[in-house]
Amino acid sequence: MVVSSPSIVTLLHASRESERSGDLPAAIHQAQEALTLARQAGDGDAQGLATAALAYARIRLGHYAVARELLEQALPSTTPESSARGEVLLTLGICAAETDDIAAAEGYFQQTIDLGRQLGVMRLLVRGLHSLAAGIYTPRGEFSLAIAADEEALKLARTHNFPELIWSQLTNLTWICWLMGQRDRTLHWLTELREIAPPGTLADGYWYLVHGELAREDGDFAEAGAYFAQCRSIAETGGLPELDFLMRLGRVRLCRAVNDIPAAFAWAADALSIVERTGYRHMQGRALLERGRAAWALENWAQAEADFHAALVVLTPLQANFELAQATLLLAGLLHAQRAPEAETVWIEAAARILNGGYAFWLIQEQIWVEPLLAHYLSMEGAAGKATARLRKALDSLPPPPLRVLMLGGFQVFRGGIPIPAEAWHRRKARHLLLYLLLRRAPVARDELLDALWPDLPPDSAALALNTTFSELRRILEPQLGRGIPSRYLERDEETLTLRQTEGLWCDVWAFEEAARTGVAGATQVLALYRGDFLPEEPYVDWALRERERLHERYLNVLMAWLEERVRAGAWQEGVELARRILEREPWLEEVWRALMTCLAKVGRRSEALRAYQECIRALRAELDADPAPETRALYETLRGSTE
Repeated sequence: MVVSSPSIVTLLHASRESERSGDLPAAIHQAQEALTLARQAGDGDAQGLATAALAYARIRLGHYAVARELLEQALPSTTPESSARGEVLLTLGICAAETDDIAAAEGYFQQTIDLGRQLGVMRLLVRGLHSLAAGIYTPRGEFSLAIAADEEALKLARTHNFPELIWSQLTNLTWICWLMGQRDRTLHWLTELREIAPPGTLADGYWYLVHGELAREDGDFAEAGAYFAQCRSIAETGGLPELDFLMRLGRVRLCRAVNDIPAAFAWAADALSIVERTGYRHMQGRALLERGRAAWALENWAQAEADFHAALVVLTPLQANFELAQATLLLAGLLHAQRAPEAETVWIEAAARILNGGYAFWLIQEQIWVEPLLAHYLSMEGAAGKATARLRKALDSLPPPPLRVLMLGGFQVFRGGIPIPAEAWHRRKARHLLLYLLLRRAPVARDELLDALWPDLPPDSAALALNTTFSELRRILEPQLGRGIPSRYLERDEETLTLRQTEGLWCDVWAFEEAARTGVAGATQVLALYRGDFLPEEPYVDWALRERERLHERYLNVLMAWLEERVRAGAWQEGVELARRILEREPWLEEVWRALMTCLAKVGRRSEALRAYQECIRALRAELDADPAPETRALYETLRGSTE
């Protein structure tokens, strides 16, 4: 059916655009006007389309009861085989999914998909497939089905040129891949999302949200906080309760990462209060899990146990299998910590849930507290030992957790997004061996390692030290490995040692070098990556000293080229900031002082330019016991003359 009135068509289009841009009050007003016109015209299908638009905007605000009533009233007036009916069915499904009536939602979405295929309305089919992925498969923890449905929807949206629909598939694909610890795929989808997400929209908010989670996993806690703050701003400005809730859970995880457990508890309690008002029980269960984890960390055992049990009660009717597996395992860990007699039974149930759902990947992200439990129950006879052995086998069959190594400005290693504790590196040589292998990015001869790391030891003693250090590094990276089991990160033969190029292996020096190779084009990234000098913890180790000097020189060369380019381009204010940054580290660079004086003068700050000359004199005398060059003095005299 083709809507007859151009006014209705125009209003519906405007309502959709307002909703996508986050202006929900405007979307509601425009959809309501369209509905009024459709009722006046007695056009049932137009009423259905307008009602669907109005109800969806209401859903975005959490007004589920109002939305459902509107849709149920409109459905009978639509033609049975029409896109208008499909729109109403789809929106009913979204409303049901977000109020946890999963069975009803699945039925509505399947009807929508069938109708889209029958009518050849590809837009309806794309939206139905995505809704099935995001509203049914993802909450149930059926992640492979969700990915398949959204990838099919994404392909159709691109084939039939529906760019305005693509963001929804990309947000769900991004979220699932992040949940599953698939970092490379997450970054791939985030890159695509960035290209199509309008500022201030739900898609834009998800981009900041997931980047915040990734920054937290990388240990860049300040960056994570900045991402979450931007996400919160988008959520509050656009009236996006789902995004607001997820941001709060992100804050909980960030507070746990920095060991601010009281703040984590407060954020979790705040998130719980929000979803209790909206009635979205799936999110309520997730908030209970986070509050329970914070309570456990605060040693509030009763609160933690109550929250985990409450989460199980909330999530069981929803068939939220992933969160149910999490809740059961958390409860098992808590009971084990208290030596409760029922801990073993709950552990067996948790193992079954994880194995049946294919959720062993989550254990990688939780390995700090899960590994001791695996070791404990693996040693037992009976059902607990057998279940744990199956769990261990599933875990070991997965790709190893990605390693991310920071060397610039300080040493830190993250395994699967979790920092390896500093005390694990109590022997410096284990750290040195890892870094040396990383820097070479290829098999390294044993003799080279002996000469670099143990130059003062006799050959036999150095060889023994290398073997001991290799074994220790292996235990640090994979503490769960038993004797005789090959490492998934390290390899050695009679002649060489190698750090395997596993998926997700990353270090800041690699990224820095890659950015530095592009010169000025990569200067922003170079600046972000160079948090400080290479391995400052080791100021006197020869090979580290040589690497420190080499990397520092590359850093300086890029910044100097960038400053020169900014001055040529007349970007004077940027030149001021960049020159100051360089001089903080290298106050002896006289050409940078001249660039600073010039840039300050160009932006009308001649008095500061003259003071910069005095700073230059002091710096040169302190660093080089020298006076400024004639060209620096000439520039000063020129600037002084222009102020008189």
